[in-house]
Amino acid sequence: GDYLYAFTAAADWSQTYEGWALCVNASTGAIRWMQQNAEAGYYWSGAAAVGDYLVVAGDDGVLRAVAAASADGEPAATLALGAPVRSTVVAADGFAYVVTTDGTLHKVLVGADGALAEVGSVRFGDYSTSTPTFADGSLYVGGSRDGQGLLAVIDAATLTVTATVATADGTALPGEVKSTPLLVRDSAGVVALFTCNGAGGAWPDYTSGGGVYAYRPGNTEAQLVYDPPEGLHNYAMGSVAYGGAGTFYYVNDSGHLFALGLSAQPLAPRPSDK
Repeated sequence: GDYLYAFTAAADWSQTYEGWALCVNASTGAIRWMQQNAEAGYYWSGAAAVGDYLVVAGDDGVLRAVAAASADGEPAATLALGAPVRSTVVAADGFAYVVTTDGTLHKVLVGADGALAEVGSVRFGDYSTSTPTFADGSLYVGGSRDGQGLLAVIDAATLTVTATVATADGTALPGEVKSTPLLVRDSAGVVALFTCNGAGGAWPDYTSGGGVYAYRPGNTEAQLVYDPPEGLHNYAMGSVAYGGAGTFYYVNDSGHLFALGLSAQPLAPRPSDK
């Protein structure tokens, strides 16, 4: 409707101590309600609308469903997920999908009355703060395993990991995939664009990292499709965004905003297309 929802955290490098959820009238700026979480905050956490409810979780690992019409923000239902959440809830096909920091994707049914029930879950890594993206019945989500970055593709219906990508162009991904994969389509199908939070060399003289990678389902690895020029390599937590007119945007820790156009060189086709 006419309301904005925001979530905050009081945090240090390792944990959060408290946080607030608040609802603000977008037209007047008036605060409709504020709810304090005295145990943990909402660090990188975002909500999704499922039916008549807003669904969100934070560092306490508790999923909350709040009615959009609520006057006080009190949850209609809660569900403990067993690990902290530092990602945004994704709504698809009537379900809420939530990634916990232990590298697990949870599929949750949100009832007409806001009741929350976990349908199932699947472990795809050791750690994740990546928000999944949904297309054609699959979820694309980043994370890491044994300190190695990965991109996982998960069948939403069966909660089966159909692909785990940990290399690009024959080399291990340079760091954890913290970004939200951006899904685009070309004549051969879906392509996932993502960044990796890793860099080569010693600070501040990084010699690699901070580029953009692409993965096409069916391939065994990703491709580095944009490598920053010398002096602009760095860690990258940010996601790639599409700005229209064939232009893509992203940032890395070099402090630069990159605007990228489409190359005339096509991505590698799927094995079945070769």
